[in-house]
Amino acid sequence: MKALYYIFRKTTAPLVANLDLVLVWIVLLSAQPIVSTESPLSADHLAAWMMLSLAVCGVIRAVPLGDGPHPMLTARKNKLDRRFRLLATAMVPVVIYNWYMAGRNGFEWAVFFKTALFIEPLPQSMVKSMVYAGTGFGVLCVAGFFLMLARKHQVTAWNPAGLSSAIMWTVGPTLMLILSAAAGWYDVQEWSSTIHDGVGISVLIGVGFVSISLMLGKVRNLRQRRAAGRRDGRPYFPGLFRLLLAFFGPIIGLYLLQQLYLLMFGRLFDFNQSFVIALHVVGWTAVIWQRPVPIAVYCMLHEVIPYGGIDGKGDTALSFEEAPEGSLRINPLKLRRTRAMHLWKVPVQAARIEDLDDPVRMLWSRPTAPLPTHVMGEACFEPDPITKKPQTDEITIRIRGGSDVSSVGSDNAQTRRLVVLRAFPVPGTGSERHLATYRWDKRIPQQCVQIMDATTDRIHLRSGDLIVVSTEGVARAYEVECGAPIYYYPEMATFRQAQIEDYVKA
Repeated sequence: MKALYYIFRKTTAPLVANLDLVLVWIVLLSAQPIVSTESPLSADHLAAWMMLSLAVCGVIRAVPLGDGPHPMLTARKNKLDRRFRLLATAMVPVVIYNWYMAGRNGFEWAVFFKTALFIEPLPQSMVKSMVYAGTGFGVLCVAGFFLMLARKHQVTAWNPAGLSSAIMWTVGPTLMLILSAAAGWYDVQEWSSTIHDGVGISVLIGVGFVSISLMLGKVRNLRQRRAAGRRDGRPYFPGLFRLLLAFFGPIIGLYLLQQLYLLMFGRLFDFNQSFVIALHVVGWTAVIWQRPVPIAVYCMLHEVIPYGGIDGKGDTALSFEEAPEGSLRINPLKLRRTRAMHLWKVPVQAARIEDLDDPVRMLWSRPTAPLPTHVMGEACFEPDPITKKPQTDEITIRIRGGSDVSSVGSDNAQTRRLVVLRAFPVPGTGSERHLATYRWDKRIPQQCVQIMDATTDRIHLRSGDLIVVSTEGVARAYEVECGAPIYYYPEMATFRQAQIEDYVKA
């Protein structure tokens, strides 16, 4: 069973990590049969369906491909600006599609300029192409307006001199429009060899990924890193691997798929194979626009007490075969929170050190990060033991050493005990039963009771777990809650650890 569970976790881990994209593909697959045959979405060239898939995936997952701002600067965040950026992200595939159709319907730059200069009248063959081009340009202007409204989102304070943003915002859209129109023109040409088939639509998806990624980035971030330089004294140069992968990866993959289909069935994809195009977009979205890995997680320990507080029934003592109630017995399902709570910041260990190692030179001395030490030991979110991927569901506390204390003397009595209770076991894990002490004890899974003694080297905590500390007859219980993740170092460095005066009533 353990081997089957290991294989199951290994195979389903990518699907679980990209569950949102899996749901997007299922929705697109379900919507395919209800699309009208007269709709532009059902065109056999599949450009409309591919851009629709890219727009949905971009709204959900799109992130910049650059290295981001300087790691010691705090970025501004605004929910309204973020919504404007999402609207602009959804409009970029619309612009690309319209200019692709303009090139597909015979758009010619020479005729366009002659018409604009009133040298020749507009031929009838280019009317439809001009409508597509004008629509695309209009949507591009609206997207630019939304980006202007959201220009302060994720911006940092330092703005050194360097590469002008106006140049990038002029050259970038121009290249996007030219490549989109060229891809449409290329697809309608009659070539003597089938090796040219499917090149245009393949280029279109690469243009879409790169355009959205570059649109979400900021030239200010590049200027900051160029001005700061590297730690080793060398000048900073942006990495091009992710950008080249976002452009050539989807292009080569889709081109090879179409060539294989052409070799097997003698024709290219049509709308009946639109689910393949949607799956291709979803798959490359998971590769290019990966979810960021948090560097820490805000957690909280709520001090709780048993619900009720009744020590017994009536005036007589309970039988030894009957379970106690109220404050004499702690049930993880019957608790009541007090107003006392303790903040806790738990770091996340990533499997790859380069995710946290930034070679850029620091602007000032970095403050020492707060220690992750808990009263029981060092706490962190260790990588998943099966998938080896970072996770934020289970805290691992490595015990620093110690043992239960139990001594009885003529003048004193000292006891100390620590137990972690869990209401429900984790699905898919072992079901060995915990050894019962009393007759009325329920046969619960072993992982639901973790006892810290001399043989314990680590304890695992999840949201909802109960830490029960008992010292000389006085017991305190704390409920664990895992909160929001932390992605940026400035947010973690400026975190203020809780002080004793925070819990003292004035």
